[in-house]
Amino acid sequence: MSTETVQQTIGGNLGEWPLDQIIESLSATSKTGLIQIGTNEIWFEAGSIYLVRTDSSPSLTKTLFNAEVGSLNEIDDRFYSEDQTSVIDQLIKEYPSSEQRLRLVLDEYNLAGLLELLVPSESDFQIQPDRVHKLGSSLAADANSFVAKAKYRLGIWKKIASAIPGVDAVFEVNGLLPDAQPSRNITADEWKYLSRVNGHNSVEQIVYETQEPAFRVCTSLYRLQLEGLIAEKAE
Repeated sequence: MSTETVQQTIGGNLGEWPLDQIIESLSATSKTGLIQIGTNEIWFEAGSIYLVRTDSSPSLTKTLFNAEVGSLNEIDDRFYSEDQTSVIDQLIKEYPSSEQRLRLVLDEYNLAGLLELLVPSESDFQIQPDRVHKLGSSLAADANSFVAKAKYRLGIWKKIASAIPGVDAVFEVNGLLPDAQPSRNITADEWKYLSRVNGHNSVEQIVYETQEPAFRVCTSLYRLQLEGLIAEKAE
């Protein structure tokens, strides 16, 4: 899925050179290439980030499929075709109305990956200049803004972790509304999650059933918990 144009690599350890500082440096110097951390990858073009993949990232093909740009096989074939045009540019040309949908699904995909990689670690890394991924960088995001968004989410995750100990946690609906409220309107988005809180489904199961990013599911459950609408089921 990538073209091999590797020049001299730069290596180090994230304990000595944190990832956010590496990204800031690459952004400031408008570099192009790949940051590899084990088997995890951050692809950048002219200092902007266009793809972040980790060991736990979902299939990139399936992620693009959610933007309604053809079948899974059609999308997957584009990554291995001899067409030198990037996959994103191919999809936007064939599906002109898909650009915003593609941007949204890729932003969520990349943010989830970067959120995971920004957790402090002692992992080794390599910077491989001038590597290019077939996905393409047409929808690349400003690196510094992207890191800021991921750090903001990381702060939220830390709060969520204190209330949702893990994806195996099970919640149930409270029998009474807090503060003796007689009623409370539920939005369609809230109902998507609340309807699956039944004292049996784990957080992981709710993520699977809704096909929503784990961050969004956990954030929604956390908010419902803060409002007293749901509570973790006692063992």
